[in-house]
Amino acid sequence: MNLGSIQYFLKAAECSHFSKAADSLFVSQSTLSKAIASLEKEMGVPLFERQGKGVTLTPYGKTFYTFAQRAMHELKTGQEAVQSLYQLNGGQLRLGAMHIMCTDFLPELLWGFQDENPDVTLSVQYSLTSEILRDLRSRRIHLGVCGEFSDQDPEYAGFSRMLLRQDELVLAVSPRHPLAGRASVSLEELRDEEFIAFNWNNLGIDYALDRACRAAGFAPRIKVNAFNETNILGKVAAGEGVAVVSSHSHVIPSHIRRIRFSGREMHQNIYLVWIEEDIAGAPAAVRFREYMRRQVENGRP
Repeated sequence: MNLGSIQYFLKAAECSHFSKAADSLFVSQSTLSKAIASLEKEMGVPLFERQGKGVTLTPYGKTFYTFAQRAMHELKTGQEAVQSLYQLNGGQLRLGAMHIMCTDFLPELLWGFQDENPDVTLSVQYSLTSEILRDLRSRRIHLGVCGEFSDQDPEYAGFSRMLLRQDELVLAVSPRHPLAGRASVSLEELRDEEFIAFNWNNLGIDYALDRACRAAGFAPRIKVNAFNETNILGKVAAGEGVAVVSSHSHVIPSHIRRIRFSGREMHQNIYLVWIEEDIAGAPAAVRFREYMRRQVENGRP
């Protein structure tokens, strides 16, 4: 039993005439007649009684008509629901981004996307890399602009990512720290330093710091875990330890000393991250991903 046969049956019942039903459906009468004959053969009962040039429903046909009408109504309702959801997702874009992005390169890119896509309603939620990845997994956002994470970690299986750029990382120390007067420092010199990090979940800058220190032959000594950059810098100012932060950070107080790294390169990769199956039904998210891909290919951000 196929959908076309049911549609032919319903139209023939409404018109009480095979020829008129065929005309309204823009098919030949023989096509309609064969479809209904096939339906009757499949069900094992006659659905129509031929009366001259017209037709009427048999008792079997009347019973089937009620259920066929109901089935077509449900299918139409389901189609409308899917289309409504598609249009809703198509016009909305929920983006997660790291706090530093709110004053860095992202706003200009978002303005460009909105100029190209005025029909898209865009909302941006700023948070940590760990929270962005969590929100992606729980489908609170369509895409995320975040820092580093291991693509070998099974927790992030199914995540896709595109490298947007590399951010230089610098060492932040208090004015009273012995290194405060230095213009640069090697990572090896920090072997005995105590670091103030985020919640040390091996994501974002934490991941970059751990990778760089281990490449230099030691594991970083984490003294204090903090939950945001302002908290980290407050602890640095109090002399509780040193921290590695983005050179683009907009919250570093003027009295905190920024020291560049020499020798080994210290950077954090910034990615656009998404889950492919989740954005497949969100046209605005797909458009944003391709927009960002073009920006990267053109040398931005």
